[in-house]
Amino acid sequence: GGDGAPPPPEGLPELDAGTSHSWIYPLNLPMRTYQHSIVSEALTKNTLVCLPTGLGKTFIAAVVMYNFRRWFPDGLVLFMAPTKPLVAQQIEACRALVGMSYGDSAELTGKMPKAEREKVWQQAHTFFLTPQTAQNDIELGICPVRRVVCVVIDEAHRATGNYAYCGVVKAVNAATAGRFRCLALSATPGKDVKTLQAIVENVLVAHIEFRDEDSADVMTYTHHKEIQVVSVPICPRLAQMTLRLEKVISDVLKRLTSRRVFFEVNPQRTSAVVLQKAAQKFEGEANLAEHANRPLTNEERGAIRADFGCAMGLMHGYVLLTKHGPKCAFGYFCEIDQSLRTPGAESTKQSIARRVALESRKEFSQLVSSLEQIVNDPDAPLFPKLGALETVVRGHFDSHARAHAQPSAPAQLPWIRPSPNSNESALPAATPPAPKERTTCVIIFTTYRDSVFEITQHLQMLADDRIRAAHFIGQGGGKAGRGQTQRVQQETVERFRKGEFNVLVCTCIGEEGLDIGAVDLIVCYDAVQAPTRLVQRFGRTGRHRAGRCVVLVNEGADAESHEKGVKNSAAAKRVLQKQKGVLFEKSERMVPPGRLECRQLVVPIPPPPPPPEPKARKRETAAPKADELYDGSERPAGAEVLKKPRKKRVAKEKGVAEGEEGEGLDPPLKKRAKAPKAPKAKPQRRCEGDFAARSDDDDFECAHGGNGRIGAAAAVEEAGTSLVHEEMAGLQREGGGDPPVQFWPKSTEDDAAAAAKPGVEPAPIPGLGPAAAAPAPAPAASAVASGLVAAAPKLGLGPAAAAAVAAVVAVAAVAAAAAVPATDAA
Repeated sequence: GGDGAPPPPEGLPELDAGTSHSWIYPLNLPMRTYQHSIVSEALTKNTLVCLPTGLGKTFIAAVVMYNFRRWFPDGLVLFMAPTKPLVAQQIEACRALVGMSYGDSAELTGKMPKAEREKVWQQAHTFFLTPQTAQNDIELGICPVRRVVCVVIDEAHRATGNYAYCGVVKAVNAATAGRFRCLALSATPGKDVKTLQAIVENVLVAHIEFRDEDSADVMTYTHHKEIQVVSVPICPRLAQMTLRLEKVISDVLKRLTSRRVFFEVNPQRTSAVVLQKAAQKFEGEANLAEHANRPLTNEERGAIRADFGCAMGLMHGYVLLTKHGPKCAFGYFCEIDQSLRTPGAESTKQSIARRVALESRKEFSQLVSSLEQIVNDPDAPLFPKLGALETVVRGHFDSHARAHAQPSAPAQLPWIRPSPNSNESALPAATPPAPKERTTCVIIFTTYRDSVFEITQHLQMLADDRIRAAHFIGQGGGKAGRGQTQRVQQETVERFRKGEFNVLVCTCIGEEGLDIGAVDLIVCYDAVQAPTRLVQRFGRTGRHRAGRCVVLVNEGADAESHEKGVKNSAAAKRVLQKQKGVLFEKSERMVPPGRLECRQLVVPIPPPPPPPEPKARKRETAAPKADELYDGSERPAGAEVLKKPRKKRVAKEKGVAEGEEGEGLDPPLKKRAKAPKAPKAKPQRRCEGDFAARSDDDDFECAHGGNGRIGAAAAVEEAGTSLVHEEMAGLQREGGGDPPVQFWPKSTEDDAAAAAKPGVEPAPIPGLGPAAAAPAPAPAASAVASGLVAAAPKLGLGPAAAAAVAAVVAVAAVAAAAAVPATDAA
């Protein structure tokens, strides 16, 4: 190790003595004092960095990783993020910030084969991956965990319970005997001391660096955020259905209270989370009959568990109905209503239906019928919250248009009067160039995918060209359809940055970490109580300029839920500021004691490597079967099978040239002796109806003009007057299939058909003048044309192709005949 530093245990990376007394702060970006201060602390102790969104947590992590990679040349550095899009974003950001080598840094995903991941672990030194991939590779033994010297944890508020972050840190700590550095990043780690203490213990935090928008060294880099809460009234028709559903839920809650395992019968004052905690408490009690004077039977215990599950399921539907509208709730309640009559239905929904049927079967059926009427009624009023959302979005674009409207041009331009002695004419005064129009973007957050699709569809159907909406969801599948692949997610974010979409409707995947660009308006379609989610949502705006946040809440319990979330956020901030009652962990200093010298310099950024050239695919030909290589007669005993070269010799010996047909050849050889195949550019099939068998990549290219357009252009270029293409089209039409897409000029087929009709003149041919000026064809030319038409089947040409050839020959013969007298005179 370096001077003064304890030697590392055997097998751990050694410290480079030449670099261990200094650290580098890159000046590729303007220096910020709070970033410099946080980095200097994070280099010597395990640190939890709490910064508002958009203030450079990634830059701090990149600088720490850069210095540990410099201090420990043989060490490994891990950067873990909870989602694949965030992992892909962070590796590109770190390469651009501190010049990480493309060969020394790598992104690992679970889709890579194990052998390939093992190879990457041995080649690179800096890895960007999800915690699940890291934990899996450590358990498989392909990650050299003893060489890890630094671990960065993004979105560290997830490091609770059994989440993979906790497992990775525990494994690295055990393998290195605590000789590694941990850097945790989060905007809001928790709402109380208990949650914060759990994170401190799980990621071995020894120090917390906290800043908010009001901190003195941060205020210069923050922008004002206007937060507005819009209260939405509930329509009377929806209120009646809500009361009916509350009656159904209350009947289940009363059964739980009668067993003394729950103590609330009003659905407005409870939630699925509260019910889940009560159910866990019921399962964990040593004496399950503590509330009664006799022990519970197995049937009674099962009934209590079923009622807890039923109540939680109904509360989920209650949230869908009150916060997201009847359309989202109808599908969920309809599945429950039909589960007992549908074979193979989900067991959870069947259990809910059975428990509901005990006392509230009639009310529940009426609820489902009422929801069905609203969903299928085209004249039903719009869900009030959806209407409020439309008003907010339209109002934002209206105010943006007014604020950035271009000044109208004057009615008459001023003229420059030429001087009396000048010969110049009067010219209009030069007008200043119009300023570039500033775009504006909106993000709408909602919890459930059904709600995402409904909002996106509603905004897309508006008769407003200014609103261009798209959805952004996770990768997992579900009842609402499959999720988005990582490629589609990245393309959606990139198109949103470029302005192709200006309204992005997303689930919680858009809350954490993604750099979506400058956003002027955030709309929270549903209120959340978790302070972490609230801070993450609001942090999407106010990064580059002032922003606005609008929270839509229903009157009553929903408004109270939002107020509780705001209070939780304020409480979390106070905990981080005071840090009272937090017990920190110890962390070993990995560099020599004393003050480290800070060297500020511009780090060179290596250019990205050129994209790999596409590998030429070898044309795979299936090996012919033995029976096909024999000459067709019954093979005698002991006779060898003829090989492929022998087949060609047999064909020549019988007097048949290659590529021609002849008598005496058996069907397999006839098949191989046919004329050459059609030209390269074959007509491509239409994309409609083909998506079920395509991958997401093919769907995207087909829908947005990728390979389909390139193939069409190539076919038009190469097949302009190709008679082989004409024949292929005729054969496909005769076969009864769908006609192919016509990529060649239509005039070729029309001219050929016209030439085949008696009394119809062919179209003009370039170089020969108009067809009307040509004299009558000579008898010899007519005979040649007639012979070509008669011999068409033997030549492998269809009727249309033969007619076209005949027309060309006839016109050429006429031109030759017209030129004979001039030649004789000469």
